[in-house]
Amino acid sequence: MLASAITATKGLGLATTIMALASCQMAPASQTPQERGRAAIADCVATSCATLNLDSINLPDYTALSTMTHLRSVMVSYTGFNDLSVLTPLTALKEIHIGDTPVTDLSPLAGFPNLRLLHMQGVDTDDYRVLRQLTGLEVLAIGNTPIPNVVFARSMPNLIRLDISHSEVRDLSALRNHPSLEFINLEGVDDFDVSVLLTIPNLREVTLENFGADPDHAGKVAQLEAAGITVSYTPVMPVC
Repeated sequence: MLASAITATKGLGLATTIMALASCQMAPASQTPQERGRAAIADCVATSCATLNLDSINLPDYTALSTMTHLRSVMVSYTGFNDLSVLTPLTALKEIHIGDTPVTDLSPLAGFPNLRLLHMQGVDTDDYRVLRQLTGLEVLAIGNTPIPNVVFARSMPNLIRLDISHSEVRDLSALRNHPSLEFINLEGVDDFDVSVLLTIPNLREVTLENFGADPDHAGKVAQLEAAGITVSYTPVMPVC
């Protein structure tokens, strides 16, 4: 069964958390990164695995992934992976992790109707329009990007977790009355309208930058906490 990060968003127990973290660990140092990558791909093909973790493993060529239609989760964050079209044959994918990669063309994302989780923190592009087509997303990490707004969220009625930390977003109005959002990471987004957050019926936790005794910040925190919303200063969504 896919040890999905989506499951993690709905309340991981300790054992499952340990398993999730273990999946992000590196292979023995006796192998080079390319050897580890090739071995991981070969093993995944042999077992028809659902999850392929190539995080931090740079390969000269990722085209082998295009034939692995059994995959449900692909993790290539912190690598030189730069072409999402390699994954377009994998229409059953539920999770894509491309954080801190040189991907610039997001248009191939439109070909993943089953996508539930997208981690693309640190991906720099000038066209985010395709996000509006990802109507089934439940988890989106898009922090550390130049994305200017969250208009895409209006097309994501099932979105539960959103990370826009250290992005260029300042206008949160598109999140007003969002039906499913429960967690939002706003670290580094210091100028926002707290009244928008107070309209989100299921909002449970907001992560903010710690501005200490700043009176404006303290006022926003007080309003959130008065509404029963937990204010956190640590990440609420693991990104690996």
